[in-house]
Amino acid sequence: MFMVGGLAYGQLSTIGIGTAANDGTGDPLRTAFGKVNTAIGQINTNTTAIGLRAPLASPTFSGTMSFSNGTTMVNGDADNFTIIEGSVNVVGDFDVSGDVTFGNSATASSIFTQRLRDTTYITDSYTLILTDADNWVDAIDANTTLLTIPPNADVALPVGTEIFFMQGGAGVMKFVAGAGVVLAFEKDSVTLNTRYRSAFIRQWMLNKWVAGGLLD
Repeated sequence: MFMVGGLAYGQLSTIGIGTAANDGTGDPLRTAFGKVNTAIGQINTNTTAIGLRAPLASPTFSGTMSFSNGTTMVNGDADNFTIIEGSVNVVGDFDVSGDVTFGNSATASSIFTQRLRDTTYITDSYTLILTDADNWVDAIDANTTLLTIPPNADVALPVGTEIFFMQGGAGVMKFVAGAGVVLAFEKDSVTLNTRYRSAFIRQWMLNKWVAGGLLD
């Protein structure tokens, strides 16, 4: 319930306006404006008390806060809070100092830096390693480069991993499925044989990869 000056909003005195224009049953003008002034004074008192005239710089909360969208937060302040249920939508800038822990134990540093992809440059045949996950591999050799996708038992790339490739050199990059690995593509041979073309592979199930992009 919305409170104004200790009174519920519905309990504030209303102005009597009569039942018809100039019928003499409404509040006198002085009485009506007295009620207006009283209401304004009560609103100003409460507004000042709860600090709505200035932003909350570093609010501190205790206990549990529940929001209309179903989000629940506990033991929170402006710099450190835990979301135990629901989500928070951020409009505008979101500044992170330190780690933000999510339900899957990922942190802000791992999530937000994940998009800054690294590139491994290869000049010989190559077998994918863990650090290639979600990054680029660029074949800069002038000869054929065999790119082997190893089985999960050898290199435990997680399901959902995407790896991006470019044929930066004048040679050819040919993808080879390791023992027990399935590489799905619309053609029998999965190669990048044109310079500066790019492609990607994604592991959608354990040891099952799909290839896409400008493959030949």
